[in-house]
Amino acid sequence: HLIVIGNVLMVRTKKQKKIRVIGIRNFVVKRTIEGKLHTLVIRECVRHDELAMDVQDELRKSRKFQHDRETEFFQCIHLNDKGRYEMTQGVDNVLLPEKFNGNWSEEDLPYRVLTWDLGDEDDYATSLVEEYSGALEALSALNEGVVNGGVLAAEFRWLVSPTGQTTVEDLRRSVNGDAIPGTPEDIQPTQGGDPRAVEVLLSLIKHYEQLVGRAFLMSSAVTRDAERVTTEEIRMQINELE
Repeated sequence: HLIVIGNVLMVRTKKQKKIRVIGIRNFVVKRTIEGKLHTLVIRECVRHDELAMDVQDELRKSRKFQHDRETEFFQCIHLNDKGRYEMTQGVDNVLLPEKFNGNWSEEDLPYRVLTWDLGDEDDYATSLVEEYSGALEALSALNEGVVNGGVLAAEFRWLVSPTGQTTVEDLRRSVNGDAIPGTPEDIQPTQGGDPRAVEVLLSLIKHYEQLVGRAFLMSSAVTRDAERVTTEEIRMQINELE
């Protein structure tokens, strides 16, 4: 989530002693000017029988409980004037009673919105993939160019001089080893594409692959391509990765 999207919500539940990871499709966040969590809203689509038992009991009281009904379960956490975080919960358009509310200090808050690279005054962060989106798009375009250029370079045609002794029919009907009238100048092969352009594309691909490989900590991108790589070089690479 962090590497590709840049944002993810981690929920720590003390009772169950588990950690939940919620993707950005199911939450929105607003931050203070310092980047501190101000408001967090979580929406989960669940069936009524998947809700907590006390929530199910509350829905039964209001006669809105249906066993297999799909519903939206909301949790809203916001920072109050005292510097503590308060939580209210609701199911669809029904606000649950006060006993379902929560109250935590910043240190004890079980909801943590993790980020990759959070800019100043931003609510959402950018990801590593987003930072290198230009290089990834360039790699995709260059690889497509190599494929197209390779196909063109593999194609060729024979040019037959209209004033020569050799005719197109002679060339078409002949098989390997046949003798046909004509001179070498009558027939010339022509090739599609430009092999040198493909070589240029391959060199550019190597450059971008090394750039992306270093960004994503691929050992093949940081290790020198040689028969003898010293222990000191490997140690320096380990320190750089750390």
